[in-house]
Amino acid sequence: MTALSKFLNFFYQRIIKRTIPHTLVSWRFFVPMGWADLNMSAYKLHKKVFLQAWPQIPRSLYVFGVIYSLLVWYFIWGPWFYTRHLIKRRCSKSVDQPSTGLTFLHYMKQSFFAYLRGLAPVSFSSLNFAELARNDWWAYVPNQVLPHWHMVLQEGYSKRSSAIISSKLEFAQAMAQAGLAVIPTEKVTSDTVVELAAGPALFFKPEISSQAKGCLIIEWTECGEAHLRSKDGKTQRKGLTAIRSYLNEALCSTSYLKQPKLVSHPDLTPFYDNHDLVVIRIVTLRTAKGFRAWRANLELPVLNQVFVKPYAIDVTDGRVGELDNFTLPCWADLVVLAIRAHAEVADLKSVGWDVALTDEGPILIEGNLNWGTSVLQTQGRGGLVDGDYLDMVSCAGLPQHSPSV
Repeated sequence: MTALSKFLNFFYQRIIKRTIPHTLVSWRFFVPMGWADLNMSAYKLHKKVFLQAWPQIPRSLYVFGVIYSLLVWYFIWGPWFYTRHLIKRRCSKSVDQPSTGLTFLHYMKQSFFAYLRGLAPVSFSSLNFAELARNDWWAYVPNQVLPHWHMVLQEGYSKRSSAIISSKLEFAQAMAQAGLAVIPTEKVTSDTVVELAAGPALFFKPEISSQAKGCLIIEWTECGEAHLRSKDGKTQRKGLTAIRSYLNEALCSTSYLKQPKLVSHPDLTPFYDNHDLVVIRIVTLRTAKGFRAWRANLELPVLNQVFVKPYAIDVTDGRVGELDNFTLPCWADLVVLAIRAHAEVADLKSVGWDVALTDEGPILIEGNLNWGTSVLQTQGRGGLVDGDYLDMVSCAGLPQHSPSV
């Protein structure tokens, strides 16, 4: 495939076929600012992302892409999505309830302004935009603006840091070399498949994946029989012969990594009903005062599903409010581990870390440059663009010290 055909395929897949805008939009982006009643700092960040998204394509093509995207949104996809959204909400009677203080007319009005700003209905609902003043919307960053939001605001980082964060194998090697607790990781080859034998449970994951898609678990029964299942439960194999055959076929199209299947800390077992791994998603920021833990979620696994149940964590002490203020074990150690890991990729402004909380303490799984934003703005935590986040954005150089929280 030539460079031109690759580019045209990229443009078609990422822009022409997309049904929602890549960023939030506003007519105010195109006129001089002359008022002070908006959340100006957050508004300016959204405007910056809108203007600087897709830096890898010529600006003339980007302008075409923006015009095309907005036209199909405003005249085709937007009306359809929001009409269906409003009908669904009306039929489910999820508004007009005294507990929310919302009338359906108010909800419809807020939906109309969300449609004008290019906000997808799923974000409008999940982030409770209907209950917010419209000027406060700018503080929120829905997942639909990713990866542009992170790419624009990171503003230059080394190839080394990019390689460490983007490659699960390089990540494990770099963190182990730095003396940090990280999950042992090795590349799966045909020899790995041949050498499979009864022992501790194993976790196989695609080298390039997200949200546990394509992940496999291999376990042995007390009788020594091997069982393979995919994380979503759709694939099942029994016996080493069948498992080896399946893995060899999978390796023809996907590069896999092998890791031990970690066991969650026993204090967490009352909160979920399976044996999959509980993960902590913690975001650290680089500010002028140092690296700091900013927001975090406890992600409880759901059996045979790739999605999780997220619960907000108070980063100051590790309490999970929605779980009767349960305090996570080894929380201070986990925060220190995430901050030390960020120091290894110090030119990155923000990183979303996946950390396993085991009976041996916290263990790094991976770091994410394009970490999900929506779920970190729920459960009363407010929009992404708060004071700490603005400190991160304005931080021009590397911090001189690293507080633990």
